[in-house]
Amino acid sequence: MSRVKARSICYLMRMCFRVPPRSLAPILGLSLSVACGSSDGNSTSTQATDGGGDAAARYAAFCADDAAATCDAIASCCNMTVDACRSAEETICLSAGPDFSGPGVEFNSASAQACIAGAPTVISNCAYAPTSSPEYQATLAACRNIIVGTLSLGSECTTGASCPPAQPGSVVFCKSDSSGVSRCTAAPLLREGDPCDSTTLYDCASGLYCDVGNTPLKCTALKASGDTCSHANECISQICTNSTCVEPSLDAYCQTLKSN
Repeated sequence: MSRVKARSICYLMRMCFRVPPRSLAPILGLSLSVACGSSDGNSTSTQATDGGGDAAARYAAFCADDAAATCDAIASCCNMTVDACRSAEETICLSAGPDFSGPGVEFNSASAQACIAGAPTVISNCAYAPTSSPEYQATLAACRNIIVGTLSLGSECTTGASCPPAQPGSVVFCKSDSSGVSRCTAAPLLREGDPCDSTTLYDCASGLYCDVGNTPLKCTALKASGDTCSHANECISQICTNSTCVEPSLDAYCQTLKSN
């Protein structure tokens, strides 16, 4: 049986970091990524950052708060002590964060607080709310805005987390230019059926993914739970197990916690 990739608050953030998604906080069963940002004009985000502080330390404090909020909700569901749950969840959260060593990576406390505050709304009776629910989506939006890049377009970069938020209808990457130097680069979001970029796979508009099963690659509608999949990025839920898109599973995330 293939391994389920459980999602959490931390997973939500990695969706913005554009690194291989890993769990953050299970409450959402989501993922948080940081390597680029995109905006299709259908949502807004708060870009204010704390400034002048240690982003890595602030993120570490967030992970501790995330672990407390998460485990207060799920420790008993997972048949774990609260302390064991918190230790595992904090470790997962820290491992999912971006590289703070380079310039331009800032922490957004307001979004972090909203992310944690939303956690209890997406789990009830030891089960996640549907990923399509307003509560799940609102918390996802907050969790994806915890890390904000402050470099300008065209600046040299080492990670997409340091690049500026995208304007409506665009996506921003840390991408090598013709001279081989990585710079913060903007590109328009692509629509369904448009050919997509094999070097990023993240330039399709909201609700789409870059289908590597097509030649040439093209933006294709995300798949609903129950549809056949090859990779998690094909699914609305961002979880593909046993070649099927599935909703987040708290049982699967409990196993992830116990293995840490």
